Formats: sequence, structure tokens, C-alpha cells
Amino acid sequence: MNKDLTVGKTSSVLWKFCLPLFGSIIFQQLYNIADSFVAGKFVSEDALAAVGNSYEITLIFIAFAFGCNIGSERVVISTSLLSKSA
Repeated sequence: MNKDLTVGKTSSVLWKFCLPLFGSIIFQQLYNIADSFVAGKFVSEDALAAVGNSYEITLIFIAFAFGCNIGSERVVISTSLLSKSA
């Protein structure tokens, strides 16, 4: 299923495009909250500190994945535009 993001009202198109990203961020935060609760309540303070420190590393990996996604999208778009113009 392909959606043409160039047609329609800009604000509604952007919201439809961004909703999956917002949903994934919310689920990631809920996972971190639950993990912190379990580690802090049932394990120890050291485990809670480890969970808190590992979250930033997880965000770095997510940012790297987003960067790779955007970079590969740029390559695919430029090669498809070059093949259409030739």
C-alpha cells in the first residue's frame, strides 16, 4: 500500500506520517518505565542504575538506525530520480 504524501493538506499528511514514530517512542518509554520499576523494586539500586545508564545507549542505537534510514532513503530517491530522467 503506497500513499502519496504530496497530495492533501500538509498538516494532516505530516501527522499520518509521524504517528508510527510517536507510537514507537511512547512504547519505548513505557518499556523503560516498567524495566526501571522491576529493577528498582525487586532487584537492587545498582540494577536500577544500570537500567538508567543503558537507556542512553539504547537511544544512541535508535538515533543511528534513524540516521541510516534517512541516508539510505536519500540514496534510493536520488538513484530512482536519475533512472527516470535518463
